[in-house]
Amino acid sequence: MDFSTILSQVYFENSVQTYLIALGIVIGARIIAKIAKYILENKLAQWAKKTENKIDDLIVDVLLRPVAFLITIFGVYIAVDFIFLPEGLEKWLKVFLQILIALKVTASLSYLLSLIIDYYFDNNCNLKDNTNLRAMSKIAVKILLWIIVFILVVTNLGYNLNSLIAGLGIGGVAIALAVKGILEDIFSSASIYIDRPFQIGDYIIFGTDSGTVKSIGMKTTRLQTLQGEELVIPNASLTSNNIQNFRKLKKRRVSFQIGILYETPLAKVKKLPETIEKIIENQDNATFDRAFFTTFGDFSLIYEIVYYVDSGDIKEYLAVQQSINFELMNKFEKEKIEFAYPTQKVFVAK
Repeated sequence: MDFSTILSQVYFENSVQTYLIALGIVIGARIIAKIAKYILENKLAQWAKKTENKIDDLIVDVLLRPVAFLITIFGVYIAVDFIFLPEGLEKWLKVFLQILIALKVTASLSYLLSLIIDYYFDNNCNLKDNTNLRAMSKIAVKILLWIIVFILVVTNLGYNLNSLIAGLGIGGVAIALAVKGILEDIFSSASIYIDRPFQIGDYIIFGTDSGTVKSIGMKTTRLQTLQGEELVIPNASLTSNNIQNFRKLKKRRVSFQIGILYETPLAKVKKLPETIEKIIENQDNATFDRAFFTTFGDFSLIYEIVYYVDSGDIKEYLAVQQSINFELMNKFEKEKIEFAYPTQKVFVAK
């Protein structure tokens, strides 16, 4: 039996020659895949490393992962199309190959998007250390990508998604309602990281609560109050209400009042604003603004005093105010001036 006779032999409705051609296509695709990978690894990758731009490095890195596999699968797809197979077997084999291609391409795109997100975060000073937002961004992008690919694959295979979507409608509504609160907090967390109304270490006031930010999670933010306890606040509540942040406070305006007795001599009443000004000016990190006798109160002569503390630190402000109070008490004691307190005089007619 000569070679031509062997090639003409038919098995399962295909000649030996047809099988050999199909096998040659697969082998050829595999050789091309090896060559393509070699070029990417040893030529393009070396060239990309020499450039200052990092984008080309990312592209080469992404192409290296699927190129050999995709070329090989493409060769198998052509080989399957070249030989004769039973209709059902050929259909499902092609479907299987299409799914493999879709999975590999999607995985590569997912990897590329992850690299892009890392590149963006690493080159953004405000987002560099936000590991939670980085991870959440990757998860959201990957979920969206896989959903899109799933729809495209199913549609390409000839299936109608309308009935599937309709069937999932009621279940989707129920799930959405169940996770509504969680999703609000997660998106609020992303909003906090992007907009940055406060950062870890900031002292904030939220409604009637206040404290130093200790951590910003995906669902809650934790504050340490001045009393020392931990306050846990849902992120959705923080982004939907007003927040006072003292981090950027460089100068604090302080206004307070004192009252002295009506019996205080007029000369001392007139001299007191000057005395208060000297006391405040002698304080470190304090700038005097004004001090005036403003009101005849029910039981006292009231002075309004305003000054500035050259610091946003609440402890610095409290220390300055305490020192001013001590000096006022010391001066009043020397000048025989008395602080007023609630009193009531009763006159008895005879």
